[in-house]
Amino acid sequence: MRIAVFIKSTTFHKGYGGLETQNKVLCEGLAKKGHDVVVFAPQRELGKTQLRESGVTYVFVPCTFRYLFAALDKNSWYNRSVGTFVVQPKFDVVLSQSTGGLGVIKHKKELQIKVISIAHGSILSEFKSSLRQVGTIKSFIKLALNLQYVLRSYFGSQREYVNYSNKVVAVSNYVKKILIDEAFVPENKVVVIHNGVDPEKFYKFEKLSSIGIKLIYVGRIVKEKGVFDLVKSFGSVSELDVVLNIYGDGQDFAELKQLVKDRGLESKIFLHGNVPNEVALKAMVTSDIFVFPTSRVEGFPMTLVEAMFAGLPIVATDIGGNSDAIINGETGFLSPAGDFGVFVKNLTKLIT
Repeated sequence: MRIAVFIKSTTFHKGYGGLETQNKVLCEGLAKKGHDVVVFAPQRELGKTQLRESGVTYVFVPCTFRYLFAALDKNSWYNRSVGTFVVQPKFDVVLSQSTGGLGVIKHKKELQIKVISIAHGSILSEFKSSLRQVGTIKSFIKLALNLQYVLRSYFGSQREYVNYSNKVVAVSNYVKKILIDEAFVPENKVVVIHNGVDPEKFYKFEKLSSIGIKLIYVGRIVKEKGVFDLVKSFGSVSELDVVLNIYGDGQDFAELKQLVKDRGLESKIFLHGNVPNEVALKAMVTSDIFVFPTSRVEGFPMTLVEAMFAGLPIVATDIGGNSDAIINGETGFLSPAGDFGVFVKNLTKLIT
C-alpha cells in the first residue's frame, strides 16, 4: 500500500515533541511491514527538500506557514501541500497528523482519496493548559492575543479535519471524548489507538542495579510541565538517598537551572539539556522511577509509554490521557491535577 502522511513538523525540525516522535515510530513501523510511506511536511528551517531514512521518504515543502486566510495564499502550507501531493504517483490512502493534512482533507472528493486523521488533543485543552499558567500581566496579554486563534481553530480547522476525514484515530479515550464533545463527531467514526514505541530500541540497554534511587523526567522544560513544582517540593525527599535527572530543553530551562542553584540542590538534581532519543531511553532503563508532574492537558504522552517499556513505575498527575497509560496503584500513582502535596506523598511512598 502507498501511504501519504501529512504533518506540520518532524523529528528533523527544531523543537519537536511527542507528536513528531509518534509519527516517526508509526511511519517506520508501516515501512517495515512493506508499505511505501511518504511523509509531507513544511520545509521551514531545513535546507533540503527530500531525504530518506529507515525506509521512509520525507518531502519538505517550501511554503509559508499561516493560519489566517491560508486558503487565499497560494504559497501557504494549506495549498502547497495539495499541489505537492497531486504531482506524486497515486497513493492509496492519506494519513493526517492532526490538521497537518487539512488541505488534502478539504479536497479529498476531487482527489478521490480516503483520509485517516490522528487526533492528539484539542484546541480547548491547549487553551485550558495555558490558562493555568497565567500569573503575570505578560502571560495574560499573550493568552488574550492567542484567543482569536483558539476560537478560529475551535470553530474551524479542528472541526473540519475531524468531520471531513473518513476515520479518526484518537490517541486516548480522553481525546475521543473531547472530540465528540467539541467537534460533534459521531462516536462510531472515532477509534482509540494508543501511541506505541519500537520495543527493539530498549533491548540493547541493560538494567543495572545501583545504590540509591534514581528519578527521571524526560520532556520539555516549560512551567506547565510541572518541573518547577517538582524542584520546589524536592526538599521533602532530598534527605532520602535519591537523585533526580532531568532531560530536555525549553524556554524555561535557564530559569529552572537557576532555581535548582537557589535551592542548593545541585548535588541532587541534574539538568542534562536536550539529548538524542537513544540517550534518553538509556537513561530511563538505568533509572528507577519516572516522574511526570505536568499540569498540561495532553492526549497520550509518548514518554509514559517509553518509561513503561523501560520497566519504570510512574508518578504522574491525573490529567488528560495519562490515566489511559497508568493503572493507579499497580503501574504507578496518579495524583489530582493541582494538588502537588499528593504527588509528593505518592512519590515518597514509592521511593521508600
